Amino acid sequence: MSGTAEVRLTLTEGPVCGLGDIGIEASHSLWDSIIATESFPPSAGATGANYVVKLKKTVSHANEVRPAENELTMALQMLAAAWPFSGGSYLLIETREVVYSSRCKSNASDVERDMLARNGLTTAALTTAVPLGWSATYTQPPLCLAVRIAQSMRSDPQMGRLLRYHQNAVIERGHPSTPESAAWFISLYKVRELLCKLHGGERATKAALNIQEGWSRFGRLLNNNDLRHADTSGDEPTIRPEDVNELYRLAYCWVAAYLRTKRLPAIG
Repeated sequence: MSGTAEVRLTLTEGPVCGLGDIGIEASHSLWDSIIATESFPPSAGATGANYVVKLKKTVSHANEVRPAENELTMALQMLAAAWPFSGGSYLLIETREVVYSSRCKSNASDVERDMLARNGLTTAALTTAVPLGWSATYTQPPLCLAVRIAQSMRSDPQMGRLLRYHQNAVIERGHPSTPESAAWFISLYKVRELLCKLHGGERATKAALNIQEGWSRFGRLLNNNDLRHADTSGDEPTIRPEDVNELYRLAYCWVAAYLRTKRLPAIG
C-alpha cells in the first residue's frame, strides 16, 4: 500500500480589493471528490490582499496522480469561464499570446514522486504550465457562485458551450487596430448565435433575456470591419477600441442574463 495524498492546484490572485475586512475561509464540493477552497485574509483594507483558490483531490496510487491533475485542470477551466459572472474578474487559464507564463502551482509532481518513493520507484519530472489572468476588484467572494455555475455547465452541455465561447473571446481578444490577428470576433458571434438557437430565434431571445438595445449594432460591427465577412470597400477597415469594448460588454450582459434565467444569480 502506498497510502493516500492530495493532488492540488493553487491559484493566487492579488492584490484583490472589494472583499472587505472580514476574512474568508470556505470549502465547496465540485464533483468526483474534487474540493475547491478559497481564502482571503482579514483586515485587508483598501490596498487589498492575495485571494487564494485551491482545487484538490485525494489519490491512493501514483498512477492516479496525473489523471487527477487533469481533472483538476478541467475543473479550473470551468470555474474560470464562470468567474466573471460570479463576482470575480476575468480568470485566464490559457492565453494565445504567452505560451509559458505560469502562475498556478501544482504539487502533482511532488505527490507522484513521494508515492513512488514509498515503493522504491522513481519517475521523470513533468512540468505543467497553467497561465492565469489579471487582478481586479471583486464584488463578492466569487467561488461559491462559480462552483454552482460550473456544476450547471457540467450537467448542461449547451450552457457549458456558451460560457466557453465567451471565455474564448476573452482569451483571443486581439488589438483593435489588427482585428484579424485573433478569432475573438468569431467567438463573440457564436455567443449571440447560440443564444438565438437556445431560445428559438432573435425575437424570442430578446424577449427571454430582456434585451433592450445593442442587438443589431452587435451584428453590424461583427459582420463588417473585415471581421466576420470579407471587406470589399477598397478602404482599410478599422474597428474602434470603444466599439470592441461595447461588443464585449453586450456579450457579457447577455450571458449573465441567460444564467439568471437558469436561476443562477449572475452579476452583470
